Amino acid sequence: MSVLMIIIVAAVAALLLFVALPIVYVKNYIKVPPNEVAVFTGRGTPKVVRGGARFRVPGIERVDIMSLEPFNVSINLQNALSNNGVPVNVEAVGLVRIGSSEEAVQTAVQRFLTSDLNELQRQ
Repeated sequence: MSVLMIIIVAAVAALLLFVALPIVYVKNYIKVPPNEVAVFTGRGTPKVVRGGARFRVPGIERVDIMSLEPFNVSINLQNALSNNGVPVNVEAVGLVRIGSSEEAVQTAVQRFLTSDLNELQRQ
């Protein structure tokens, strides 16, 4: 193999490296706004990031995003007994919000991370 061929191969490899590396970095740098949490799983214990940023290791880690915005939940009770023992039908709407403490966020992540918001509102 000639010296010119080695130089050309090295130049092409360097060019690919300098083009591909920033693209991989930008695609895997996850920025999380303050009203969301990102859960990084795949390397040991899950890491929860709220209002910050973190690099996702491609091919190893997975990132799930969960909103911390309040949402409405419809509540329908059929034949609920009143204080007088009379069966009544009750329809109500509740506003649900995830607490701001670390423990509340961890609990919400464990229970609701993969749940669909529309599914939660119907329950």
